Amino acid sequence: MSPADFESSVFRMLDGELPQEGLAELQGYMASSAEARKLYLEYVELHNVLDLELAIPAVVQPGTSDVVPVKRLVARQQRRIFRWSAVAAAALVVLTGVLFRLVLAPESESLLSFRVANDSILRVNHSTSGDEAPAPGTLAKGSRMVLDQGTVELTLRSGVVAIVEAPAELTLKEEDRLQLSLGEAWFEVPKGAEGFQVQTPDVLVTDLGTQFGVISTDSALDEVHVFKGKVRVENLHGLKESELLTGGEARLVGPAGRFNSIPVRSDEFLTTLPDSLPHVHLAFDSIEGDQLGVSGSHPDVPGITARLVGSSSSAFVTGQRGKALSLSGQGDFVHTDWSGISGGAPRSVACWIRTSGGGETAAIVGWGSIPKNGRWKIHLVEEGPGKGRIPQVTGGGFAYLAKGARVDDGQWHHIAVVYYGGMSKDGLPDLAIFVDGHLQNSSMGNRGRRPVPEVNTITDAPKSMPLLVGKTTTSQQGSFKGDIDELYIFEGALSNETIERLAAGQSLSED
Repeated sequence: MSPADFESSVFRMLDGELPQEGLAELQGYMASSAEARKLYLEYVELHNVLDLELAIPAVVQPGTSDVVPVKRLVARQQRRIFRWSAVAAAALVVLTGVLFRLVLAPESESLLSFRVANDSILRVNHSTSGDEAPAPGTLAKGSRMVLDQGTVELTLRSGVVAIVEAPAELTLKEEDRLQLSLGEAWFEVPKGAEGFQVQTPDVLVTDLGTQFGVISTDSALDEVHVFKGKVRVENLHGLKESELLTGGEARLVGPAGRFNSIPVRSDEFLTTLPDSLPHVHLAFDSIEGDQLGVSGSHPDVPGITARLVGSSSSAFVTGQRGKALSLSGQGDFVHTDWSGISGGAPRSVACWIRTSGGGETAAIVGWGSIPKNGRWKIHLVEEGPGKGRIPQVTGGGFAYLAKGARVDDGQWHHIAVVYYGGMSKDGLPDLAIFVDGHLQNSSMGNRGRRPVPEVNTITDAPKSMPLLVGKTTTSQQGSFKGDIDELYIFEGALSNETIERLAAGQSLSED
């Protein structure tokens, strides 16, 4: 039944005009579609509202009668009786369907529910189909999840809780067995759920009542970290060694079937579901000596230091939220020891700026290798004589301009740059520039060359620069003159809705 036929059948039924065979077809369709049942109830509610409107006495005009024909009253009563009978019949169909699934289709019962952080991107495939498919937000035996960006919280029926960070790929093999083909995950197993297992391509982890973490990537050996309790680890290759680990122990899974002892890194794992993508946040609200506060949900945050160079703690003004950093453009900037986001990984940078001109270029934020053209930089450039300065993104081999988006008028402006990863259909990096929450018409700058190379931010070269704020090189050239506030760097591509929320002055609650 097509959507149009479904809608027509519902309204014909509510008007008492649907024949018996049509009613049987409608009930069968609703029994097979939860979305159809939801729409049906909405249509019934709408029809009732319209009926109530018709029941309100009309204002009697001179020369007209206020008598309602008896035939009309009888027809209305019949429609109501028929309508509520149909509602009861539909409810019976729904209830029968639920009982049928509970009694005859136990394999489709959801064994796991999940929640995702804002802006996360995931795909879920089920081994079942049709009526047997689990409800949205749940997994059944055989369900597979691919998490492209963000974070997901898994809650198994047994009470086991997991926080999984992208990129990740997992399959629910059994109620107490999860296959983690790729990803970084933290697990908490409550009393009574001992025996829960996690299998990666290289290791099988059997819980004995504990908290533990597992890391499985394509580019490094798998790792198991135990924070509380005990787990048994079994190497799936070579010598197939097996060990019992207790809290405070961690192992690197060797390719020859052995385990190598490594330090436990509890700060490597998220233990609660964040409200957004992993990120680093500089609010510029606090400073101790020359050290600025760094927050956010990115696993690297506990080890990041941010130092104010060439200025003093008095270089602060009232910002969009609390205080803002005020830079003179004479070489003062913020130096961090965070290498930034590397390669061609998706990323987003968002901040508030206020400036009133001065200089040809003004670097806002950047990192990466400048000599090897592997940098990632956001700065302001002169659009033309008398046109003021506009945002530009440089990623090595290209420069994107937000033409017409002048931001050097002495007012606060919100700037966000999103790189979605990969190349667009026109052979250019797939990125977007937003000013004050609005997507800008971006174009290639004069320095861009064709064919444009893919984004490849180099963070581990000898001359790679860490994250710098207010300039992107160690020289004085390109220093920013003005105020900067609420700088966020996200690991992943923000949605338009989140950018609009930030541009409206809202913050991310976990900070």
